[in-house]
Amino acid sequence: DFGRELYVPWRLAAGDVLYRDIAYFNGPLSPYFNALLFRLFGTSLLTLVIANILVLAALLILLYAIISEIASRGTALLACLTVLALFAFAQMEMTGNSNWICPYAHEMTHGLTLAILSLYLLWVHACRQGRMWVVGSGMALGLVFLTKCELFLAGIAADGVLLWLIVPLKRRDGASATCVLARWTLAMLAPVLLAFGLLTTVMPARDALVGTLGSWIHLFNRELTSLIYYRVGMGTNDVASNIWQMMIWACSYALISVLVVGMALICRRGRWVRHIAVVVTTVIGVVVFAIYWEDIPWRQMAKPWPLWMLILAVATACVLHRHRHQYNLRRQLALRLALTILAVGLLGKMILNVRLMHYGFALALPATLLLVAALWQWLPQAIARYGGHTAMVRGAVLTTWLVMVVAHLEISDGYFKTKTFVVGAGPDRFLSDRRGERITQAVAHIASKVQHGQKVTVLPEGVMLNYLARIPSTRYIQFIPPEMKMFGEARILEALRLEPPEWVVLVNRDDSEYGSQFFGKDYGQQLAQWILLEYEKDLLIGPPVFVDRRLGVLIARRKQVSETVLGNGVGDLFVRTTHWAVPARGS
Repeated sequence: DFGRELYVPWRLAAGDVLYRDIAYFNGPLSPYFNALLFRLFGTSLLTLVIANILVLAALLILLYAIISEIASRGTALLACLTVLALFAFAQMEMTGNSNWICPYAHEMTHGLTLAILSLYLLWVHACRQGRMWVVGSGMALGLVFLTKCELFLAGIAADGVLLWLIVPLKRRDGASATCVLARWTLAMLAPVLLAFGLLTTVMPARDALVGTLGSWIHLFNRELTSLIYYRVGMGTNDVASNIWQMMIWACSYALISVLVVGMALICRRGRWVRHIAVVVTTVIGVVVFAIYWEDIPWRQMAKPWPLWMLILAVATACVLHRHRHQYNLRRQLALRLALTILAVGLLGKMILNVRLMHYGFALALPATLLLVAALWQWLPQAIARYGGHTAMVRGAVLTTWLVMVVAHLEISDGYFKTKTFVVGAGPDRFLSDRRGERITQAVAHIASKVQHGQKVTVLPEGVMLNYLARIPSTRYIQFIPPEMKMFGEARILEALRLEPPEWVVLVNRDDSEYGSQFFGKDYGQQLAQWILLEYEKDLLIGPPVFVDRRLGVLIARRKQVSETVLGNGVGDLFVRTTHWAVPARGS
């Protein structure tokens, strides 16, 4: 997907208009922000990488500030190290776009950072009670609305909890709760209305509204949400099995916690006994992990995160109610509860299949940090109240943390080692596996054959080719099952017929994750028939496309009008070249 993240802002920086010239299904904030970066600092992968590192730095600053308030500075440091080790640069699957440096959708990283910023500014308002903090919080959440709907829903739930808990508190500036809420709401609406107004200057109001709403339009698209890809991602494809796995992991964590807490409570007295117990606990933990290292399904370890977040939310609410008259403590607990609500909301997209990989690099991040805070800070505090040995608990937590980090770094390292081939050049340079060699050949051939002003459309996915060759595509840039459900095959085909590209590139992709394996055979048959009739083979790189999982690239040029009408040579494109299961004319 990351080709889209480069291509779209490049075209916007060149003068194209989102939604009018480029079909897009998320809000307008991230594409136009990245387009501004390209305008200011040059169009390149390196520009986005540096910008994303700065976004990551901003996120770490916000997280450190918030967790320092609800726990301690040491806990905040450990939480930030967790982000760096597990989320920031990780690659726990073959596709390298589930991290904060090259995210599959910048709406995820921008939206989550803005949602946490909105929450933090509300907290600052509770401490300092300045009206600008409320306005800033509302505007940040309004910007989240222009990214992805799931981030906004989680953000507004968290902000709503914090507003409900802190606005009624005694105020020094004389502003009423109604006034504060009105300022926050108006500030939240401002970016949304501004985006709509700007879009109406270049397109009809209806199209501007659809663009402003972004992913909200597709939220209730049953054809889209029923795809096996999204059901597997959420865990609703096999509810019973996923709940069972969640319970197994939860019971395993609970058993380990009971053993560690029990030993910490038993070793209340005796200095040497405590030290020996810490050493013994650590050694046992390391030995157990070493023995079962290969057998532990590390990718599934986050499955019970929703359960822990619900328990944490209920526990925090109970403590908050008990200390509701203690101003400072209530304010701190309100922030903890709001952050927990944010974490619960973000986990909703993968509620029964939570993982740190894939969507988890953003959606599971707040929940993971709250667990770190709970185990490192709040659990030892509870143990200390009963005279238990807190060092033992923290030693066990630190050991487990180190093992978990090493396990995930090892997974990433395995994928990084496969990336040995250089694709692109200069500030667009990145590493790929051996498939990158064929992509490089395709880019070189396209760049040498395509004339100025001509367009190239890559199907079903591969707009990275357009970006690397700096050759524009048509309005529709992706043709995999989700986009086909969002925009409709008939509409896409009509647009291509009205403005056909001079060149078409077919890149082999196995779409079994969506329930349809190959383009033209299992989906997109109408598009395939049109391409078969209108285009002829120019170059085949690698094996025939849409036959097996191997990467093949078929570059085809549009036939002359006479050839199209008479059908000269039709069939060469797919039947002889690719063995593709699409009939030639007359067959």
